[in-house]
Amino acid sequence: MRHTVRRPIPFLLLAAGALISCSDTTNPSPAPNLEGTFAASSFTTTTAGGTIDRIAEGLTFTITLKADGTTEGSVSAAGQTVDVVGTWDTTQSVLRFHQDAPNFLGELPFNIRPNQLLSDATYGVTRFRVTLTREAPPR
Repeated sequence: MRHTVRRPIPFLLLAAGALISCSDTTNPSPAPNLEGTFAASSFTTTTAGGTIDRIAEGLTFTITLKADGTTEGSVSAAGQTVDVVGTWDTTQSVLRFHQDAPNFLGELPFNIRPNQLLSDATYGVTRFRVTLTREAPPR
């Protein structure tokens, strides 16, 4: 007699998510040394139709992280500019944006690296891969 072992993958994923959410949580104040202006040096989106390099298509995205936990910046594409205003915070080595006008940015976790913020996440049916690179301060 042959026995089949069913792997409860959905349950395991749910349990892993619960464990992660119970880990050491949000740092109420932003991490030090992240203040400054960051600009998109890479920004691609992928759907079933393929991958699009948004920078090559003319998108620009800059955001300034302020010491008080607020943000300001803009996303420009196809002749339109949208302000990016809100707050930011960190949990361990991940930065999250919380925008006054909800948009995809609030759904993307950014891994903190020296002088870069990196995101590779799916929102809806679109995979976003974004690299924000710190701009040199004006002299």
